[in-house]
This record gives sequence, structure tokens and C-alpha cells, in this order.
Amino acid sequence: SLTREQLDLLKKTTQNLIIFYDDDEAGKVATERANEMASAEDFSVKIFNVGILKEFESEKFKDAADVVLAHSGFLAQELLKRAEPAMGFYIKFILGDSGEFKRKDSFQRKADLKKVLAKLKIIKSPVEQSFWIKEVADVVGVSERDVREELKEVKTSTQFKKQEEQINIEDLLLKKFNSRKD
Repeated sequence: SLTREQLDLLKKTTQNLIIFYDDDEAGKVATERANEMASAEDFSVKIFNVGILKEFESEKFKDAADVVLAHSGFLAQELLKRAEPAMGFYIKFILGDSGEFKRKDSFQRKADLKKVLAKLKIIKSPVEQSFWIKEVADVVGVSERDVREELKEVKTSTQFKKQEEQINIEDLLLKKFNSRKD
């Protein structure tokens, strides 16, 4: 799992990060967490979709690292070129293309849009955010202004955690206050 200390070290040499995790549930969770941390630190994040490795099934690689070790030269470089920007990956993975998005029911469209916007909100660079707002607007079929308005209302996972912590603290204080009244 990626740590803040590792990001600090990486930041001294690059602003580019390719996340290359296994294609299981733990890998997906680790990918999302790493993307959130790196995006908040203004890294340019790409995600390597491990599903691409299915092209090489005849070699029976256990995970993505095995491919890099086995093919440290040209093939590994070619595979890494297939890494896509994190937001592009999430837009495609969560929203789908314009036709797929429009075929979803209203509830699913709203839920999926909020997931993508929560990831978009983490991006530190306003220029990078604007680029992805345009992409989301194109897929969803609305104006960039509408996406920006919706983005203002979306909370990131960090904001949810802070809100939950605040609620827990308020509950504790209220309980303590009420116990003193009795």
C-alpha cells in the first residue's frame, strides 16, 4: 500500500505516478486510495489496468509485477504506455460512454456521477480539474457549468470522514453534557 512518506519521496523526483495494482478487490481499494492520496498531492496519476495482462495468459503471470520482471525491456514499456489517466479510467469505468450513461436509470446516473465527481474534486490543479469537467460534461450530456455546480455539492471521502468524526465528537459531548444534567 502506498504511504504519504513514499509520496513525499517520489515528489522529490517526479510528479508522475502510474498505479499498477492487482485486479482483485484489495487491488481496487488500494488503487482508489493511492489515487486519492496522490491526486491530493498534485501528482499526475495514471492507472494501469491489469486486465490488459489477459493478453499474456499463455505465460501465466501471477500479477502485474511478474510481467515487468519477466519483460523489463520493450514489452514492459509498451504495457506502461497503455496506462491511462486516473480520471479517464474512472470516467470510463464508472460512467461508461455517453450511450451507456444515458441508458442507466435516474438513480444510477446520479449515484455514478457523484462517485466520479468525488474523485474529480480531489484534483488539486484547477486546469486539470477543468479538463476533466469538460470530459464528464461530454459523457453525461450536460453543460460544464452544470457539472461545476454539481461538483460544489459533492463531498470527497476525506470530507465524509471529517464529517463523521465531527458527528462522533458532537455525540460524545452531548452524551457527556446530558449525563451531567441527570
